[in-house]
Amino acid sequence: MLTDCVDGWLAKRLGQCTSLGLYLDPVVDKVVILVLLYELARGRLIHGAVPHLFLARELLQNGVRAAAAARGTVVGANWMGKSKACLQTALVAWGLMMPGLAVRLPAAGKRLAGALDVSAWAVLGLAWCFFAVFVYRNRRLFADR
Repeated sequence: MLTDCVDGWLAKRLGQCTSLGLYLDPVVDKVVILVLLYELARGRLIHGAVPHLFLARELLQNGVRAAAAARGTVVGANWMGKSKACLQTALVAWGLMMPGLAVRLPAAGKRLAGALDVSAWAVLGLAWCFFAVFVYRNRRLFADR
């Protein structure tokens, strides 16, 4: 995710942004995060429903963006989307570190694992709250013309 941020910054600074890049970059980011969340669920580090609910949210949000595009409107990213991505990245990093932490800190391993799962649900809840705000702010897209 750090290299993705640097890449985006460089593309903007050097004027190398393309329509394809503007579309594919967020899609690839979501795919990477979702795959890693599914792997954490497969490893029983987070509840299996968490990645499914993140996927459902992303599909719905992309549907709203597609509806906007059909009307000639671009709905860009904002601080909520960037915050969600940052929290998801931190969650995935924590999950990937869990096996090593459990070995090095066996007494704290169960508590850390439980905290990871609770954190996954919290980030998911916040993501859905952000989606609700996103829909509210773009409610004009749902009105008949």
